[in-house]
Amino acid sequence: MNQRDDHYYKATEATINLDEIASCEGNAKILQRLRDGDENLSSITLSRKWWDPNPNPFAMTGKEDEVGWLGYFIGKSRCLQELSIHYMPKKEQQTYALVVGIARNQSIRTLDVDAQEGLSDFEFSSFIAGVSIKLSQLEVLHLRCGGFGFGPSSYAALGTALRLRSGTVNLKELRLGGNIGNLGVTYLGNSFSRIAPFLKTLKLRRTSIGNDGLTALVRALANCTGLEILNLSHNNFSLAAAGLRSLSVWLQIDQMNLRALYLNECGINDEGLQALAEGVANYCEKVNLDGNYSITATGLSHLSRVLLSASCCLQRLYLRSMDIGDDGAKALGVGLAGNQSLRRLHFFNADTNLPMTPIGWSAVSNALCDTSSINNTYLLSNHYVRELWSTDVLERREALLVAAYNDKIARLKEENKKQSQSLECLLYMIPRLKPEHKRPKLLQSNVRDRSPGSRKRTRDLAGL
Repeated sequence: MNQRDDHYYKATEATINLDEIASCEGNAKILQRLRDGDENLSSITLSRKWWDPNPNPFAMTGKEDEVGWLGYFIGKSRCLQELSIHYMPKKEQQTYALVVGIARNQSIRTLDVDAQEGLSDFEFSSFIAGVSIKLSQLEVLHLRCGGFGFGPSSYAALGTALRLRSGTVNLKELRLGGNIGNLGVTYLGNSFSRIAPFLKTLKLRRTSIGNDGLTALVRALANCTGLEILNLSHNNFSLAAAGLRSLSVWLQIDQMNLRALYLNECGINDEGLQALAEGVANYCEKVNLDGNYSITATGLSHLSRVLLSASCCLQRLYLRSMDIGDDGAKALGVGLAGNQSLRRLHFFNADTNLPMTPIGWSAVSNALCDTSSINNTYLLSNHYVRELWSTDVLERREALLVAAYNDKIARLKEENKKQSQSLECLLYMIPRLKPEHKRPKLLQSNVRDRSPGSRKRTRDLAGL
């Protein structure tokens, strides 16, 4: 492809035959809509094939002029809000044309780079340098790379771009993937002060972060007081008790109010959960600990202790794919009985078996509905948890209550048939077991009857 400049594109824009330069009909339509300023074209996905399931796919087949025109029209667009790049052109001139177009665009708010074929550190760093001018207008930035992964130097380039960018950076969501590592987090963390005021969501899933990286990240998050979602799943925190403790301290000192914290499949053990428990229970609404197989009853007992705290604000707790066992269930049951904030406690998916025997399940069910006495059922049972997996258990718990009281009544009858008054009191205490008394329909229908003789009819009915 010959190097084109703005003069060439402007001079030939109106007369260029897009069907001739496009490699397929779908690409021609995308170019046409961009040229015409179609207001309904708010997103484009650059992929290797035109049948990509994402909306408005543009096949990066490598045809000479096609990518150049794409970059030019992207630069002119005032309607394009989201650009997803799942395949980068391999030719340098094509990449240059695309980067220039992205840099000139004034409407893109979401940039998603997910290079399935992989990018080298040099290619990624060059791309970031080229589009760094967009960092002041972007609200959502996703960067991840197939099976190859970006290395620490790539994220050093991103950190430099964020740190040196003049003006306000309005980034609300940052999602990074690849081999960032502890060193990459350190590089990146130095620039977090620029995005701290606006950042709401940070996702660092599968980024090879350990204890040192987690500690560096927590230091970088010191000013991110508005953060709502933090995803650190699929990292190795098996030896990160110190880092998890610093995360807990950060949550408490800054009095965070995280809507969601994802730590699933991070290799967290009992020591790590002990270090983490107080912060996540008191300053997070949702915590996902799925797949942390090293957590035993010892760790769950620390979590149970903070569930009893009056300041606990945890509403959703996920402990799926874990070997909780009977001892772990008993430990959790202690905290559940006195907790008033938890609404969802997911032990397992609906299509899997319980991670405990009936003995452990009995400990959990007793916390939800203690049938040992009437007082325990109403005063000491947990009446707040509504889900144990993906099914609402409110009706199931009501059924347990009814069955428990029916059993209690039957036993009382057998022991002493003279306690009929006590049984009637029990029936009154159980909602829905005894239907409420209703006034006769005939009397109700004549309350407002003002026709002649209505008073006489009313008196007659009242005497019935």
